[in-house]
Amino acid sequence: MACEFRRFFSLSVVAFLVSLVPARAQSNGSLKVTANDNRGFPDPNAFLTLVSGDRVRKGKVDKAGEFEFTNLPFRTYELEVSSPSFKDVTIPNILITSEDRKVLTVKQELYSTPTEKPETTCPSFEIDGLPGSGELVAYEERTGNTNFTGKIANVFHSIPIRDATILLFKSGSTDKAFSTARSDEQGTFEFSAVEPGNYTFSVSHVGYYGSPPGFHFWITRENLTRIGSTLMFPDRTTDLCGGMVTVTAPAIVPPSIPHPDFVIPVPLPLPPRSESAPLR
Repeated sequence: MACEFRRFFSLSVVAFLVSLVPARAQSNGSLKVTANDNRGFPDPNAFLTLVSGDRVRKGKVDKAGEFEFTNLPFRTYELEVSSPSFKDVTIPNILITSEDRKVLTVKQELYSTPTEKPETTCPSFEIDGLPGSGELVAYEERTGNTNFTGKIANVFHSIPIRDATILLFKSGSTDKAFSTARSDEQGTFEFSAVEPGNYTFSVSHVGYYGSPPGFHFWITRENLTRIGSTLMFPDRTTDLCGGMVTVTAPAIVPPSIPHPDFVIPVPLPLPPRSESAPLR
C-alpha cells in the first residue's frame, strides 16, 4: 500500500508540474493608458483603440483618464487615442514582452482649424455611419472566412449599386491592388482570408465618380471589419468642389406673361371729378 501511495503521489506531482508549463507559455501582459489634456489634467472623454495582428481592442477611460488593457499576448501593438476637441493621437510599435504592466501617458493637443485654407477637392463618395452606432467602421467578432465587408449605394436615396468594383490596397502602397471584389444586387461586397494589416480601398462604377483610396482601417485575424455604406455620386451631378453637390435638372419654363396691351393697371384710375360736383 505504501509503495502504491508513493507512486500515485509522484505521478500527481508530475502531472501538476506538467500542467504549469502551458500556463506559463500562455502568460500575457497588460497596458495601462492615461490620457491627459493639453493642460496636463486627466481627460475623461478619451476613447482608445489598441490594434495588433490578432484583433482590435477598444476602451474608454474613466474619470481619472485611465484605462487598462489586460490579457495581452506578447507582440507589437498600435494605440489610437481620440477625444472631442483634441487631435487624434497614434502611437505605433508598443511592445508587450513580459507580464509586467506597461504604463503609457498620452498628452493630447487641442484641435484647431488650419490657418491656410486647404485645396478644395471634388468629393467622389461619402461613408455613411453604421446603424445603431454611427461609427464609420466597426470591428466585430469573426465567425467565417470573411474579414472585410461593406455596401455600395447611390448617395441619393441610398439605392444599392450592383457590380461596383472595389480594390483593396495596403496602406502606403496604392500602386497595386492587394485584392478585388464586386458588389452584389444588394450592393454588398466581401473580402475573405485577407492577411492582417492596415488597409484602404477604392470604388469605381460606370456612371459614377470614381473614389480614390484614402479611408484607412484595420483587418485582423479574429475580427470582421464592417464599414458603413459607401455612397457614390452619379456623374450626372454637378460637383462644385466645395462640399456642395447639385443635381442637373431640366430648365423650368417660366409661366406665360400676357401681352402688354392686355395688361390692366391696378388700381384702376378714377374718372376726373366734375367741377360742379359737390364736395363731400
